Amino acid sequence: MTIFNKYYFYLKRAIFYLHNFGIRETIKKIADFYRNGNTKLLSDGIEPPDGIEPPRALVSMRSFNSIQPKNILILTNCQIKQCIDYRVKQKMSILKSIGVNSKLISPISHKEVKELLPFAYKVIIYRSSVDEELMTILLNSESSIVFEFDDLIVGPCEVDKSGILQNLTKLQRENLLRESYDLEQTFLSCDEAIVSTEFLRDWYSESYANMKIKSLDNFLIRHDFFSNVQKKYDFCYSSPSTSIDSELTLLNDFLCEFDRLATEEWSALILGNDTAYNFLSSKNYNNGSIFLKPFCSYDAYILNLSEAKYILIPLFEMPFNKGKTKIRFLDSLISGSIPIVTSFEGGYEAFLKDVDSQRIVVHANDWKKVVNNIFCLNGDYSNTLHSLQKRAKETYGPTRAQKIYKDFFSV
Repeated sequence: MTIFNKYYFYLKRAIFYLHNFGIRETIKKIADFYRNGNTKLLSDGIEPPDGIEPPRALVSMRSFNSIQPKNILILTNCQIKQCIDYRVKQKMSILKSIGVNSKLISPISHKEVKELLPFAYKVIIYRSSVDEELMTILLNSESSIVFEFDDLIVGPCEVDKSGILQNLTKLQRENLLRESYDLEQTFLSCDEAIVSTEFLRDWYSESYANMKIKSLDNFLIRHDFFSNVQKKYDFCYSSPSTSIDSELTLLNDFLCEFDRLATEEWSALILGNDTAYNFLSSKNYNNGSIFLKPFCSYDAYILNLSEAKYILIPLFEMPFNKGKTKIRFLDSLISGSIPIVTSFEGGYEAFLKDVDSQRIVVHANDWKKVVNNIFCLNGDYSNTLHSLQKRAKETYGPTRAQKIYKDFFSV
């Protein structure tokens, strides 16, 4: 990172913080950011500007030769079950299959971290910020410290660029920016970072040019796919988020058009999202009914998905959605239902370009176009589903997962 780029980097953040946090908070945040930013500059052999002392955490140069090579600590306080299943439990399972031990610990359990840290060659901090005391402990160890974003947008400036803020209330924006700032501070103190899509890898590599960013894909969480399930609903929509105004617009456009052309009654199931249910059930479709089921365990979630013929995954075209993973798509195929997706968004594109996906994708923000796809699919439902399931098993099954993990973790 050149001197010009470095100070331009700080200036952009100063302007953004000033607008969102006020003068006093901006001075504090930029000072914190400046110190943490120099953590990485020092580690790259670049001296900090005069008058800036290195953080206490930089007292040790790490050597990995004396560390046991097959132990990894995973620190997280994430409470989103789908994230824990797909990115934490799945990671631990795949690591075990290739001979790597892993231990899941809460970042507030300092004593347990200190006891296990000497035996770990790598520490992964998953979607969580850690306090200064713990970060000092980690950085004074001989372990490699990795921050894992998953598909999260981290850093107030990056959140602003993502386009998500315009879909949030003032309070939601303030909370998201504070959380994003804390996560950014943890990320900047780490040796490297993991993201779950190539789009996010390129995004962060450009924004944080002095950080090492790698991408690690999601794989299948289970391999016993459902098939020939009796269908109770025509469609299903599932998202835990409340910032879904753009998605609801696309959904309603599609359902209105489908309702206009439908010659018989149809139904749509909303899983765990009161906002979506209240919005769609108020539309008074002529032939359609909207049903709601609450959040549930993962196994029950798959069973609920299996009751619908099509799982609708509308992703509006904006940077925030381009970083999304394909887990809703994979869950649909596991459940024995056909997903309908926006092809150019998120992690779906890499999979879709390798299959005959013409009838399951929408190539624009106009979701009315998917109605004709549905009528065509109804005549060849089983063959299309089985073809997609076969491709998913080949691409995201255990054999490929183990190969990717062996290369990624140098086992």
